[in-house]
Amino acid sequence: MSTPENKTGLPLVHLGITRPEELAPLFADLRGRFDEECACARDESSWKQFRDAWLGRKSGVLTQITDNWLKPATQELKRGVGQELNQLRAHVESKIEERRKSIESGAEENGQRA
Repeated sequence: MSTPENKTGLPLVHLGITRPEELAPLFADLRGRFDEECACARDESSWKQFRDAWLGRKSGVLTQITDNWLKPATQELKRGVGQELNQLRAHVESKIEERRKSIESGAEENGQRA
């Protein structure tokens, strides 16, 4: 089973992606994996690990996409990768923030916060 890190650690050419229309399924798969993992972040500790795995500046999934897919992409693919990456980034950031608020409100309701 491949993880997002495995795919995002390789250049697009190694994944067999050579045309812009091949990008959408790749990003859809990543988005689906993100959504599955998001549901598993149920407390502050797991949320932080999840956030860092996707948004970490050195080895987060989005950083790997920038470094391994966007930067070395052919001119033909750069625009598509950029557009897909921006959509994925917006989705990831909004869902991570939603999850954070949900965890905080749940903790407050259970009397775990002062």
